[in-house]
Amino acid sequence: MLRFFTNIHPTEGKRWVTSKSFAELAQEFAGITLPFPKSCTYSLGQRLERKMKGLLASAGFKGALRSPYDQFMLRLQRFLKQNVEFQTNTPKTCWDFPPGACWALFTDQVSHAALSGWHVLEQVFLVPNQAMLYPDQSPVGILERLSRGNMIDPAFNS
Repeated sequence: MLRFFTNIHPTEGKRWVTSKSFAELAQEFAGITLPFPKSCTYSLGQRLERKMKGLLASAGFKGALRSPYDQFMLRLQRFLKQNVEFQTNTPKTCWDFPPGACWALFTDQVSHAALSGWHVLEQVFLVPNQAMLYPDQSPVGILERLSRGNMIDPAFNS
């Protein structure tokens, strides 16, 4: 995900903190502390959920199924927020964005959190692997190498 941000608050800055890269976090936690989701294996419940979401989508309702990659990233995000060791002892860098500032980053590539500020516009672009110069260095590529599985199952994209 390539995300662009603009702080539109007239007087308050936005403060962010970043920490380790995704490659470092995956090496440290993926597969052991945080097990990989089973890719390409669907339980009866997941198949029923897919069918129901498909029916709702045909009626105009939106509700995406999460790929194994998305499932892992959500679990990693929750884990890092709740992990006292990570929150206390991992080196962090603070970034201040004054009113009117714009910034961009591949948000899945680095751990990040907003510490203060509000009124920020955000635009997200999903960059397909085939458009990347080094797709094996993307978070999806890293997780597929570590898990030896498909983290973006095409069935989730329909």
